[in-house]
Amino acid sequence: MRSGLNLTFWGQLLLIVDFYVNGFDIAPDVVGLVLNAWGCSAVAQRSHQFQIAFYLTIAMGVFWLMSFFGSGSDLRMLAYISSACNCWLIWTLLGGIREVALQQERYDIAESAHVRRIVFVVLTVCFMLGPRLFFNPFTGLVGVVISWVLMLAILFMVLSVIHRTRGQLT
Repeated sequence: MRSGLNLTFWGQLLLIVDFYVNGFDIAPDVVGLVLNAWGCSAVAQRSHQFQIAFYLTIAMGVFWLMSFFGSGSDLRMLAYISSACNCWLIWTLLGGIREVALQQERYDIAESAHVRRIVFVVLTVCFMLGPRLFFNPFTGLVGVVISWVLMLAILFMVLSVIHRTRGQLT
């Protein structure tokens, strides 16, 4: 369980953070996707949720490849589909952690994973709709910045659950 969640943690971190040096992405999404898929497959026998997360990671890899061949509105639609898929991926990852934590009577971990998965989905929906909801003459850029800050906060909260549980669940 530890090594699988460790791989998933690093995969998710690489998917969240983009490092560019002179226009070159030194932490490409494909590396994060491979680590995430590898980690999910390592713990898939513990919960069906991890198996679903594995397949969602593969789908995100396909979307990543498709992004090289699209343009304009196709890329925008692909970005929305990919965001929805990522939302479902985080939902299932945290659901898997919750399920294993409940099996081991670690109710603190289960509760933490459950709350963060709900907050993540709500903030993702707000983030996807944010420019349409918040970007108006009254709130301007402030609403968009607030949604970005909240989204980054919950992403790191999700990572903290994965990081914390990788050593506490067997």
